[in-house]
Amino acid sequence: MRMPSPQSWPGQDQTLWGALFRTGGLFDEAGPLVDLSDATVKIMETSYGRWIGWLVQVEPEALAEGPLERFTIDRFERWIEANDALAPASRHLFAKNILRVLQRSHPTANLDQHWRIARDLEYLASRHVSTRKDGRIFSSGVLLDAAIGFANERDVIPGVRRRQLSQFRDGCLMALFALCPIRCRAMGELRIGTSFLISPTRIVIALDAAMTKTGVPWETEVPRQIAPLLRRYVEEVRPTLLGRAAEPHDHLWVTRDGRPLQGPSMSVAITRLTERLLSKKVSPHLFRDAAATTLARVSSKDVKLVAPLLQHSNPRTAERHYNHARNLEVCRDYASLIDAERQEG
Repeated sequence: MRMPSPQSWPGQDQTLWGALFRTGGLFDEAGPLVDLSDATVKIMETSYGRWIGWLVQVEPEALAEGPLERFTIDRFERWIEANDALAPASRHLFAKNILRVLQRSHPTANLDQHWRIARDLEYLASRHVSTRKDGRIFSSGVLLDAAIGFANERDVIPGVRRRQLSQFRDGCLMALFALCPIRCRAMGELRIGTSFLISPTRIVIALDAAMTKTGVPWETEVPRQIAPLLRRYVEEVRPTLLGRAAEPHDHLWVTRDGRPLQGPSMSVAITRLTERLLSKKVSPHLFRDAAATTLARVSSKDVKLVAPLLQHSNPRTAERHYNHARNLEVCRDYASLIDAERQEG
């Protein structure tokens, strides 16, 4: 389904969209959604664009009506049916965002029936089991063992082949994802001295609000099981990799030619490495699924760690797994649980 950009939407919809995100001024109020992150705005634009695109294809005459007037229950249900090829979670996300756009632009409008439909979609999404992930959700302990084994496979000495050093880096990276499954973008943005703090006694990851999806700062201590690997990477391996950089930088993760290793390249590296070690492609995002699944399996009383471990700010986001836990100790607690599981195995 083609998704037209806001510039090609009907004039009424362009006006509606602009009012939601206007910055405001001396005589104008700021729009109700002006404080949303760029990533959230993009998702909302895509969602509303799917709605406009469907109308263009199926019922173009409806575009002459106002945005709220054309948003009937019948059309909304037919749009949902037209998108039944999407994953249930995606369909719910798009439907909810279309509703958010129209509700915030018409705050007094009664859209209760529409919201009930959206809640039904949320229910279906929460109970959907994706076959796309079949065989790819490993225990975090399995992921950790594979990573540590790979990193220690060879004696890595600074000054030798850079390929060997980058393999050690990838093993460290995979191990950190296994015990501290932060989002790939945040992992790629870690900087020594600001978001990656290393001292003689401990290593702390400190994400500021701009580095988290929820806009809430998050901080945790790196578990002892992988701290020695990371120290060796920072003190011995990273400086050698950084030697080819055009100019020095403080990014934690460095490519073979000295550039910062960013999220997309990081995702490719981890996916390839897991395929090599486990014969299955496991993306960084699936490490987060592995964490939730591992906690749910190990102990029902310990699933409370899911929320702080995955940086969920709203308890409803993961209410099937948790209530509350302290962030700073969450990765250490999680690592201890994995240790116990590995010993029992």
